Amino acid sequence: MRRRLGPVLLVIACLQGCSEPSTSHGPSPAPTAADAGSLPLPARWWIWTESFPRDRNPIDDLTGKACAQNQPADVWFLAGTHGGAVTRRCDIPARRPVYFPVLNQICSAGDTSPEVAIDACSFEPEEVVASLDGRQLAIEKDSSAGIFTFDAQRDSSTGFAEGPNAAVSWGYWVGPITVPVGRHVLRFSGSDDGFELDVTYRLRVA
Repeated sequence: MRRRLGPVLLVIACLQGCSEPSTSHGPSPAPTAADAGSLPLPARWWIWTESFPRDRNPIDDLTGKACAQNQPADVWFLAGTHGGAVTRRCDIPARRPVYFPVLNQICSAGDTSPEVAIDACSFEPEEVVASLDGRQLAIEKDSSAGIFTFDAQRDSSTGFAEGPNAAVSWGYWVGPITVPVGRHVLRFSGSDDGFELDVTYRLRVA
């Protein structure tokens, strides 16, 4: 995962420099992962990851123990890393669509329009790859489509101040996809500007 704090621009390292998030928007209280269903999935994913204290964030999960926590009812989020390789185990309910980023960023909304903020948050990676049981998965560019509010945890890896913040998100995403009942190996990796991740999920869908 990556985060970009300046309005001029999972995973960390800013490509063109960072600045403190703007508070001039006066963001209203942020929705929880359970009640953010009307928002685009990239926004909901960040709200989900920030529903955990820093020491239990699924991006830092080394085993998959956080996989089922705080999941919404209509989709199942998976996480990348803050860099490096990891293998996790995860049990997923049957017929629950899976959605995850290969590389993505969260950026301050700043004082610009949503369109300008999202455009500034975009990037072109060196590589993004995803597969299920060795078969390549489609990876799509996707964004929060507008400004959303999320509650940053204390010492959040996003770099935002604790509490509600106005942000946008952009990245390379997979899904939502329905994984068949059974055991599967999901793998995704990406690299950009010195940042690399390689994530393997050993899934059991039942």
